[in-house]
Amino acid sequence: MTYFPRIFIAFCFCLVFSTGVFAFADAPHKHGPVPVLGEDLAVQLSIPLFDQDFAELPVASLGGTPIFLRELWPALEKTQDSSELSAQFKQALDARLADRAALTGPVKIFVDTNIGEDELLLAEVPLFSDFFQEVPVALVNEEPITVAEFSADLTSVHNEMSGTEAATGSKENIQRLMDRLITVRLIEQEARNIGFDQTSAFTKQAEEFKENTLLYALLNKQLEGHRLDDEAVDALYHQVSLQGKFANYKFTSEKDAVAVREGYAEGKDFDALIAEALAKKQAIAGEQQGFLRFKDLLPNIASEAAELEVGGVSQIFRQADGFLLFKLLERQFVEDPQALDYAKTNVWERQKADFAHKYITETVDRYAVFNEQAKEDLNFHKLKETNPDIKLGAALEPLLKDQRVLVTLSLPTPVVLTVADLAEKIRDSYFHGVDAALDAKEVDTKKQQILDDTLFRIVGTYEAQKLGLDRTEKYRMETAEFERRLLFDIFMAKVVTPDVRYEEEEVQQYYAQHQAEYMTPAMFKFQSLPFYRKADADKAAAKLRGGSDFKWVSANSEGLVEVQNTDLLQFDRNILSLSALPKSLQSQAAGVQRGDSLVYAQPDNFYYVLYFEDVYPPEARPYAQVRKDLLGIVYQEKVAATLEDWVEKLKEAYATKVFLVVKKQA
Repeated sequence: MTYFPRIFIAFCFCLVFSTGVFAFADAPHKHGPVPVLGEDLAVQLSIPLFDQDFAELPVASLGGTPIFLRELWPALEKTQDSSELSAQFKQALDARLADRAALTGPVKIFVDTNIGEDELLLAEVPLFSDFFQEVPVALVNEEPITVAEFSADLTSVHNEMSGTEAATGSKENIQRLMDRLITVRLIEQEARNIGFDQTSAFTKQAEEFKENTLLYALLNKQLEGHRLDDEAVDALYHQVSLQGKFANYKFTSEKDAVAVREGYAEGKDFDALIAEALAKKQAIAGEQQGFLRFKDLLPNIASEAAELEVGGVSQIFRQADGFLLFKLLERQFVEDPQALDYAKTNVWERQKADFAHKYITETVDRYAVFNEQAKEDLNFHKLKETNPDIKLGAALEPLLKDQRVLVTLSLPTPVVLTVADLAEKIRDSYFHGVDAALDAKEVDTKKQQILDDTLFRIVGTYEAQKLGLDRTEKYRMETAEFERRLLFDIFMAKVVTPDVRYEEEEVQQYYAQHQAEYMTPAMFKFQSLPFYRKADADKAAAKLRGGSDFKWVSANSEGLVEVQNTDLLQFDRNILSLSALPKSLQSQAAGVQRGDSLVYAQPDNFYYVLYFEDVYPPEARPYAQVRKDLLGIVYQEKVAATLEDWVEKLKEAYATKVFLVVKKQA
């Protein structure tokens, strides 16, 4: 088999690959750290004591062995007296525990043995315990929403939230999730009854998802037992986690900096060159510091430092107040957990890609037998040499009629791929048509990608089915959930949204009720004085606050940056909105009034004294200006309301039972 394309390897591994054998640290969350859902997270269910749907509910465990509700039923007699029923239940449970007295280990009770009214049993269900995965938390038209499905969705929702939301909204999150799951199940039931699951659009997407999920499972299965290459991790870790000592020198003139750097490049002694520049006051030596971590330096300086040998001199770096040269005096490795995580992730990703290439190539080679002549006739490079002006459509035309077998896959039921089959797939990959000049290199690459992808999908699916991966609970849950969400989307598009109607008056009413959300930002007209040092800026600001004239302060302040400096921020040219200011300045400027002054410290640069000549408060944006945004919001609210109406109707058509009653974190 020829080289298997990296595109498919990336496709298979980058989307939903689970390492299985190595757990990497979580990537930083964009909103801050998210508290992990603990293994002790539990929900409470109120269930009918004699309901067959809960026959496999663990009511207790002894030494890790569960006792199921069905085991107690023979000892229970139905009675309206809840006290009597509670006594029977306790006696039956004690008897089962006594029967297993030979088992060692802790006893755990998962239910309240006091049976409630209407023969209701209160159970505390750990969401991530293997014992409870098939227990229903709700039934929709007798179809269960299991603990496994509920906990999987809860984890997904939790991971999408910010740390604050996830930490403070557990009860609300669980209730909203339960409502959402029921909504999706109700819509699924109705969609299947309508027949949306029989449409070609549904079946095509569902089959593609099943195939992809199976191939992911196969690659994960084959990866089991593979371990992270610790030596490669250590080598990369020592390359990326470095710190160094530097001697740095700042020049006010680029010409002087260039002269020193060129002299060094010609082989002259840098220390002598820089000593001369210091003596002539062409350069200033930076303050000597200890070791600095490369990751804490500016990216361009860190990259330069990583390339230097000890004793080497950098290129010239332009800065706000001059030109920088530095010499690397020492370099050493430093322990850094984040750098170690990076090294582990990087090495593991490379290992996965290498493994995938090898496994996919070997698997296809084991089954594929090529017609070499037919394969040669699909060489678009040679075709281009023969006919330089040929268009892609003309090149494909004879191939689309060629019924020769290109490759035979030696499976229990052999599968063949013809030249015409591959040519058709190539043509279909050009969404904008084939009436363009033949780009032989591009088409040959695409041809190989399509061929390899097609062959592995066939033999990979066979291998996965042979291993029984299509019969696992994980595969069943993933494909069932995809079908539900797909049917939900179809139902929304074909049933719910066509019913949505609203009038212009409703949009205007929304605008009137939410006008505070559609205000222009505050606007400012100000003058600025840029300084090199914070102390000088603070002195100037104090004078302005004391009533001094801006022009006088400007003329009598020390340490001002020359106005010709191209690195200066331009504050004086126009009226600026609050949102147009640097983010770090916006909070400072939010409450200012006319005549106020403040000092803004630009990160790693100058200090600006800002004098506010005029402040223009926020105003309501005109309706016509925000109408487009309002239309979208009102439409979405109408969609939500229409969906809610449908859900209420469907609850009457499909019996819905919810057993989830108490949410808590143990």
